[in-house]
Amino acid sequence: MPKQELHGRDPVAFKSSTIAAPDITFSGLTGTYFKLKNYDDVQDVIYCVGPTGTFPAKWEKLFRGEEIVVPSLGAAAVSFRKMVFFRNIAMNADNTTRTNDVSVTVGLEERDVP
Repeated sequence: MPKQELHGRDPVAFKSSTIAAPDITFSGLTGTYFKLKNYDDVQDVIYCVGPTGTFPAKWEKLFRGEEIVVPSLGAAAVSFRKMVFFRNIAMNADNTTRTNDVSVTVGLEERDVP
């Protein structure tokens, strides 16, 4: 199952009807089903099958550690975005601190049967 890291860029606003660009998009897909996996045990992600539509109506949640199979419905792409923004604190060389985004690893596998 091909894996990708989601680094995130800004918090997802759940009261908004728009969403910034996805963190990662798997495109050129031809399977009739997609097996999706969230490898993180702390953070949830959201995904959208097909063209990235309005938010939140076209986006679904993929819970931490969850693996699901969804129909492609003829779509050739699946987009992912971090749902919750986790950060860690690191030290710079000059002893100042900075926050780093904690990435999430997701996977996608194409299938012709569920």
